[in-house]
Amino acid sequence: MMALRKIWGYVVLARLCATALFGQQPQDANSQAPKSEAATNQPKTDYVEKASQASIFIFDGKTRPCDEQPADKPLLPIGSGFVAGITNKSVQPTAESRSVWKVLLTAGHVIHDSSGSIVVRLNRATPGSGFACFAVPLVYDGNHKNIYTLKDEEAADVAAVILPEMPGTDPVIFSPSLLLDRETMEKGLIKVGTNVLTVGYFFGYSGQKQNYPITKFGKISILTSERWFFNGDWKRFEEAYVVELQNTPGLSGAPVITYGIEFEPGTFRYRYLPPFVIGIVKGLETVPVKTGIGIVLISQGIAAVEPANHLKELLSLIAEDLRRGGSNPALE
Repeated sequence: MMALRKIWGYVVLARLCATALFGQQPQDANSQAPKSEAATNQPKTDYVEKASQASIFIFDGKTRPCDEQPADKPLLPIGSGFVAGITNKSVQPTAESRSVWKVLLTAGHVIHDSSGSIVVRLNRATPGSGFACFAVPLVYDGNHKNIYTLKDEEAADVAAVILPEMPGTDPVIFSPSLLLDRETMEKGLIKVGTNVLTVGYFFGYSGQKQNYPITKFGKISILTSERWFFNGDWKRFEEAYVVELQNTPGLSGAPVITYGIEFEPGTFRYRYLPPFVIGIVKGLETVPVKTGIGIVLISQGIAAVEPANHLKELLSLIAEDLRRGGSNPALE
């Protein structure tokens, strides 16, 4: 009995230390984590569920992914994506909402070979009411430009597309402050071993009546700014983090998000990680293995991740163009 009381005392002490001492999120000018959560150290949102609601499936523009498909020949997405928001400061916010430009973020190779347009498919706002599809022509220049990529010398596998109005839907929108660059990650102690999840298209099954994204969990394995990852689409080497994720085909363009409880080594202090985006999935790492039928590629159980600082660069480019057009955007 005395042993049980002593253990329970340690548990209580750990909770008190956690609430009083452990930081909640990176502290810089862009950090926008809810103050109420920081004060109580208790999560008020199911971030895994929210991440699932944020997932968007991307199809080639020649397809009709909302039409009924034959069971033996399902129409499959070309990749995954999620939505970030740029605040429109020209419109006064209300207690219920604020005006934002919705921007689809994904891997560049997902839409690289599309037919000049894509179709985005997402679940309707009312649960159980199916999905909705919206065709998006890709305009690379001019007054109606809506797709942004980085210059070739940046060697980054990212793309951003300004989305049209999508009536009947209510996708979860990530604020730019949740996209972490390396400096902010270091301040916030987001490091090797931090828990992450990704949500997107599960290769072979996307849902017949609504999107069914898959959620996979892992840990950050390598953080580097070196260009080591060979991108076969553009025949070049790129930056990439490494995340422990088993088998990731279909998840290209899906966000990689921090989550869960993290303990400080050697102490009782802990924190709940907010849903920070450290990057997007852009590749599956394999290794050639000699077998009786020849050389086969075996998954190493890790994914290459495009760092989120490149996503932030794209949002900045969009904001600059919006300002030149007379709007008042803000990356909040």
